[in-house]
Amino acid sequence: MIFLEKGLNEEEAEMFVDGQTKISEDVMHNKDNACIIQVPCTIISYGTK
Repeated sequence: MIFLEKGLNEEEAEMFVDGQTKISEDVMHNKDNACIIQVPCTIISYGTK
């Protein structure tokens, strides 16, 4: 998975993917009432944990 190559651990990558999946499912189930603003990229920053 590309997120692991970019420095996320498995738990962080899974949380991100699960979150994106949930957003997608929510929008698809509420097409008539949902609005979404999409940014063109995902910023992954790094630092000291």
